[in-house]
Amino acid sequence: MDQEIADTQRRADEQMYQDKMKIKRSQEKRNNVENGHGC
Repeated sequence: MDQEIADTQRRADEQMYQDKMKIKRSQEKRNNVENGHGC
């Protein structure tokens, strides 16, 4: 049971981390466009 909870917690942490990185990347992309460079 404890192992199951730990696995679930780790998956949730990984998901949050990936979401954070995705948001960070899209913000950086937006900043680059506003600064006049980037795609």
